[in-house]
Amino acid sequence: MMSSNEIKTAAISYIFIVIPFFVMITVRLLIGDWQNIIMTSDWSIASAMIYSTCMFNVWNSTKGLTINDLSLKWFMVKALTLVSINIAIYCVMLLKPSFTAGIIQILIFFFATVAHFKYGRAVYRLSNKS
Repeated sequence: MMSSNEIKTAAISYIFIVIPFFVMITVRLLIGDWQNIIMTSDWSIASAMIYSTCMFNVWNSTKGLTINDLSLKWFMVKALTLVSINIAIYCVMLLKPSFTAGIIQILIFFFATVAHFKYGRAVYRLSNKS
């Protein structure tokens, strides 16, 4: 069962990452520059930051616990791969921006958001493990 503290714990670090990002989106919407919202490479950077935060939080929450070391290493490899993919898409958006790449990075951002809350809940549970 999901507790509200699990969600709050995950939301704190997420909000820290996305507040400046959403301010930028709001400003662009207010000045009528909606196409640049899709074409900006900031989506990829935000996604990379989200996955990096997940890696750091999960790694820190396992210190002092007896866990399956192989599972932790596998999680780190998956997360680092996702960070690398986001950095690659960031480079594509800088060097050869396209509407398709912009949509892809927005979709990846939403997947990163879901992953952040998923791993944030796991961090909460690991941190409160007796």
